[in-house]
Amino acid sequence: MKKYILIIVICLGLMTMMMTMVYGWFTYVQRKSISTFTSNDIETILYMNDDLATQTMMLENLAFIDFEDDLIQDKHKALNDVAEVVDFEMILSSSSPLSRSLITFDILDPSHPLIYLIITDETVVDYHEYLMSIIDPLETKTNILTQIETHNQMILTSLNEYIMLPGETKQIRFVIWGDYEALDEPKDIKTYQTMLSIQFKIVNAYGDIQ
Repeated sequence: MKKYILIIVICLGLMTMMMTMVYGWFTYVQRKSISTFTSNDIETILYMNDDLATQTMMLENLAFIDFEDDLIQDKHKALNDVAEVVDFEMILSSSSPLSRSLITFDILDPSHPLIYLIITDETVVDYHEYLMSIIDPLETKTNILTQIETHNQMILTSLNEYIMLPGETKQIRFVIWGDYEALDEPKDIKTYQTMLSIQFKIVNAYGDIQ
């Protein structure tokens, strides 16, 4: 279950921008364990140059997992199956100069109950194994969430500093789960909605950053 978003970056020529709202549909099955859901696979193509482009995604009726049993211990061996996965592929035009991509990833609900990983390693196929490589599972939940946040920020910083060559392709993956324990009320599991906003800006590798 994946959403694929292809981003083709053209740094020369006229600017064309298309914004697309992407929706995920899910079905919750069981309260305190891994849940199952289905989602429509949606592919969006966004053309942009060095101006700011925003991709907006709305998640509603999201399935939630138990932090300890499902995320940390993966007791049901289904953490991969219930993840909401959003892939981005950035392709720099072969006629473009050396460039950098400035990326921000915002969750518009400041008290959101989401847990997410940002991954750029294309060889990663087991999200639980990857998670265990960046956290200490014996730490408290608060510390683990801080470790995940630190990892995500390091990835974004690395992406923003990375210099892309003409014709180069860069992969970015967002893997998202809902945290049942972080909901204000258990009943909110059926009504919770949140908006994700991902912004891209392509700049000359040696130009000024605004």
